[in-house]
Amino acid sequence: MYECEWEEMKEGNDEIVNFIKVHLPQSPSPFSDSSPQTKMSILRDIYDGYLYGLVRCDIKVPESLRSHFSEMPPIFKNIDVSSENIDPFMRDFADEHKLLGRPRRTLIGSFIGKNIFLATPLLRWYLEHGLVVDEIYEVVEYTPARCFQGFADIVSENRRRGDLDPTKAILAETFKLLGNSAYGKSLENLENRRDVAYSMGRDVGKLVNSRLFRTCTPLDHHDLFEVESAKSKVRWNLPLQMGFFVYQYAKLRMLQFHYDFVDKFVSRDDYQLCEMDTDSLYMALSDNSLEEVVKPHLLQRFYREYPQWFPARSCDAHHEEFVSACSLGEAWNPRPCCKERGTFDKRTPGLFKIEFVEDGMVALCSKTYFAFGEKNKISCKGLIKNLNDIEKQKYLNVLKYRRNGRGLNKGFRSCGNAVFTYEQERASLSFLYIKRRVDKVISYAPIHSLGKERAPQLLRSFNDVRLKDAILVSHVDKVISYSSISTIGKKVTPKLLRSSPNLGEC
Repeated sequence: MYECEWEEMKEGNDEIVNFIKVHLPQSPSPFSDSSPQTKMSILRDIYDGYLYGLVRCDIKVPESLRSHFSEMPPIFKNIDVSSENIDPFMRDFADEHKLLGRPRRTLIGSFIGKNIFLATPLLRWYLEHGLVVDEIYEVVEYTPARCFQGFADIVSENRRRGDLDPTKAILAETFKLLGNSAYGKSLENLENRRDVAYSMGRDVGKLVNSRLFRTCTPLDHHDLFEVESAKSKVRWNLPLQMGFFVYQYAKLRMLQFHYDFVDKFVSRDDYQLCEMDTDSLYMALSDNSLEEVVKPHLLQRFYREYPQWFPARSCDAHHEEFVSACSLGEAWNPRPCCKERGTFDKRTPGLFKIEFVEDGMVALCSKTYFAFGEKNKISCKGLIKNLNDIEKQKYLNVLKYRRNGRGLNKGFRSCGNAVFTYEQERASLSFLYIKRRVDKVISYAPIHSLGKERAPQLLRSFNDVRLKDAILVSHVDKVISYSSISTIGKKVTPKLLRSSPNLGEC
């Protein structure tokens, strides 16, 4: 049944209308009457929480707030980045190595969003923090409901069972995989699906001459061919909005963590963001822990809000005791009920937990970093770790000599009706970085090199100090990674290797 037929049926049948009112009650909609809606009325309903759904709009960070949002430009979007969009430092490298001949599509953080779809919870956060909507083109309204609450609870509960009973660790890992993979299929691009036909003789010519033809592969000496064609009809039957909202909420949570928590309680002289993914963030700290760099006059408030962001270290009944003790620098000895609450919160969606704590980090391009210390945490997108000798020095050499690191991949590849082994050498550790503007490569040395009598702190940009060959010198005591966030750090001098103002004008 088509939607228009359903609407006609409802208009002529009071029984259907009454059934819907009883069994499918809906919250009042700001669009329930036929009066025209203005941009300001729509934004007001979003800001007040009356309107829930999707909005296609133009949005920007005003000039007066760009310095505030420079650490993490808040508008995430996929755009085509060409050599004209990047800074001269990286443009010279791209031209020298004949890169970016054609624009690359990549996800960036920006100050501007043109004709961009946003979920209303994320748009509401933008409005609360001063961003300006210039134009609204389209609004899609949904009735808000926690329709997957049961599934999320099952995943969390089984992961908690694995924490309490080591014999059920495999069950916990299985449900972790189920939870992480549940929404990805909903975002599949169905236009990429193909019809495959096996044909001989004249029939092959008919398929090749079709406007839907894509590829043709000979299979054997009997004149048999495998022909791939685009589908004549694409049925868009996946719930795209589900996966879209998952990623929108992920972006919202990362922005909340940085601007509503870290940036509020910690001075920007005491931390530096290093790398961020969908649900994790690495940062460098100027002291041993996040608690030690909190502004002194905000300590009590920090610990009071602590359970909103991290697994609680106290139960509700003893929370004020926890706040008082930690604010005064006293040791907190959690009671059994407090430990039980912390164990429960460890698997609560939306809270951030420490994922990794070590000495320092070398961050190259997306998903390519080497976090080092007593234990190493390595990401090298496009390279099989087990087949390559991945060392910190290789990452450092990429920055020092401005040459991509190389590695070897081996595996199996199917081609038509045959399976082949392959061995491939590829440039995997890339020096080219186009998501933000890069002025120079930064290294850190003891702060006494600057001759300044002050506590160790992070120097924010090349405006702070310029030494020979534009090498920035500072001292850092920690680097942190959090998953949904975490920490890298001990009392050493980590090397943070990029200065990256934003690419926000794209």
